[in-house]
Parts: sequence; C-alpha cells; structure tokens
Amino acid sequence: MELVSDGEGLSVLGSATAVERFLLAEGLERSATSLPGPGGVLAVGASGAQAASTIAENFGRWVKLTEESVELVKKYGLRDSKATGLSTGVVKGESGRIKGFVQFARTPAASLRNPAALAGLAGVMAQLAMKQSMDEIAGYLERIEDKVDDVLCAHRDAVVADLVGVELAVEEAYALSARIGRVSDVTWSKIDDAPMAIGRTQAYVLRQVRGLSAKLQDAARVGPLAYAATATAAELQEWLSVLARTVQLQEEVGVLELARVLEDSPEDHEQHRMALQESRQERRDAIGRVTSALVLQLDAAAERANHRVLRHPSKSPEVVAARNAAIASLGEFHAALSLGQEVEALAVRRWGQAFNQVRGRAVEATGERAKALGHGASSRARAIPRPHRRPGRETSD
Repeated sequence: MELVSDGEGLSVLGSATAVERFLLAEGLERSATSLPGPGGVLAVGASGAQAASTIAENFGRWVKLTEESVELVKKYGLRDSKATGLSTGVVKGESGRIKGFVQFARTPAASLRNPAALAGLAGVMAQLAMKQSMDEIAGYLERIEDKVDDVLCAHRDAVVADLVGVELAVEEAYALSARIGRVSDVTWSKIDDAPMAIGRTQAYVLRQVRGLSAKLQDAARVGPLAYAATATAAELQEWLSVLARTVQLQEEVGVLELARVLEDSPEDHEQHRMALQESRQERRDAIGRVTSALVLQLDAAAERANHRVLRHPSKSPEVVAARNAAIASLGEFHAALSLGQEVEALAVRRWGQAFNQVRGRAVEATGERAKALGHGASSRARAIPRPHRRPGRETSD
C-alpha cells in the first residue's frame, strides 16, 4: 500500500482488501473517505489526468489527520519531501494478517515516483481537505440554527452586508465549475475579487470579538461586568456564525483557485498548493488567538464575580451564567473549525456557600486569636512577681 500525507490528510492506496484491513487495524475505517475518481474533483490538465489514473488503478481512501492519524504517520516514518511538502512511503505486510502491516518500505512505488501523478494526487487531497472543512462548517451552522443570510442582510455595517453578494458569486462559480469540470475564464472572473472582500469581513468580525474581550477586561465592578458578560453572550453567536461563513467561503474559493492553477499553470501547482495550505493554517491560528483571548477574559470575569458573590448575590451568578453560555458557543465553533480548544463550564458560587466559607474562616480565625490571647494571659500571669512576706508574721482573716 502507498501512503501519502500532506499534513492535513492521509491517502492510502492499494488493493481494496489491503486498504480496508489497514484502516481497520488502525481504527480509522469510520473516518475514511473514498478518493474520488475522474470527475469527482476539479482536477484537470496533465497532473489531474495522472492522478485520476493512479486512483483508478488502486483502491484509495482518504483520512483527515487528527491526533491519532498524525501518530500513524509518525509510526510508519513517512519520508518528507521539501519540494512537494508531502510525506510518502509504502507499507508492506503479510497477506491475510492485519498485524502484518508493520514493515515499512522507504522505496516509493511506481506511482509515487511519477511527479505528475503525485502532484495531481496532492491537489485532490487538498481539495478533499477543504471540502470536508466546508461540510463541517455547514453542519455547525445548521446545528446552531443560525440564519447567517438573515444576519448579513439585517446588518447595518456595509463591510458585513457586502458578504451577501460575495457568497452568491462564489456559490454560483462553484456550482458552474462542478458541472463542467473546470474553472473557466468567465467563471473565475465572477470571483476574482472575492478573497479580498471575504478577508475584509473576516478582519472586521475579529475586531468585534476583540472588542468584546476589551469590554470584559475594562469592567472593574460586578454590575458593569454582568452587563458586559451578558452582552458578550448575546452578541458572540452572531459574530461566530458570520466568522464561520467567511472561513467556509475561503475554502470554496481555495478549491476553485487550486483547480484554476492546476489547469493554467501546472508547473506552479505544487508551490501554490503549499502556500495555500500555509495561509489556511495562518488564518485558523489568527482566529484561534482571538477566541482564546476571549476565553481568558470570560474566565477572569467569572472568577471575579464568584469572589464577590456575598456583596452581589444576584449579579455574580449572571456573570458566570453568561460566561458558560459564551463558552458553549465558542466550543461548538472551535470544533467546527478544528481549532482543538475545549473549555469546561464553570460552577456558580452560591451565596450560602460563600457565606459558610467566610463564616468558617472567621470562626477559625477567632479560635486562633482566643488561643493566642489565652497563651499570652498565662505567660503574663507567670511573669507577675509574688508579694514578699516577713517571717513570723501572719495575716489576719
């Protein structure tokens, strides 16, 4: 079997029996997707034809890299190529034995030595990764039952509202290209300026999320803190839905862009694919930094509120409840974008609990002071000199 990884996904090619046994042995059979044949992706030109031929000659499955599958790549010691950014190799095993897939052969198979086929396969894998990301985001938007189009249309800011026209153009271009199997000049002209418009909206939304963090940080008293936390929980879901939509559109444009380069400039395809992969990761890192900063501010706000529950028995629980609602929204968003950040809910500190803790500390402190006073009194009593009596003289009653 041939293994190919681009850092985001792992392709396994070989006989159907060998591939399925391998995936079953590694616990990846449920997450594996069949590699598409000719016409299944927007991969045309010489490289695309070579890739389609390679896939057609083998049974291929693709797996999105997770922590488990990353360990699998390390386990089999795939050989890295700086020129292509791919890790490749061949696994050999004894026929009929699942545990036989333990010997790794570093010598590439014939199809892996074909640069055109390998480049085309890398393009297919990149498109599969972006398509899966699009599907995961679409599922997220459906689960939260948030009508992003309604949010965009109702928004007063032109930077956000303009995304409506951009997404219509991108979806039209994507549908046309999927129908004819290529990205024509006319189709590409429809979305030529889409990346800039999408990026502008994404940057604007990230500024709004940073603004939510700043409001939480600036609120010194519990009353303003409760207001800021409640407003954050109410506004955050809207911003996250728009942010997710921008990422989804960027993935759609990426699929079209990769196909366009593969057809027009196949000699630049490898470098373009690697640059696109790096920019996708940079975008996710930037989003992760902003949302992580908000998580820290939400946690700090909840802790401040919990410590002041005695003086603010109604406002403090509001802060914690708002924090938990916002964290739940962020958790779903992080999962959809594979940001890998999980945060647990925080318990509300009850007034009675806080009172009992304070009373317990007060009683303990009082007891310690009493012991200290008693010890001091005894010491002073021992230090007082007794009166001197003359011998032979009695004191009358």
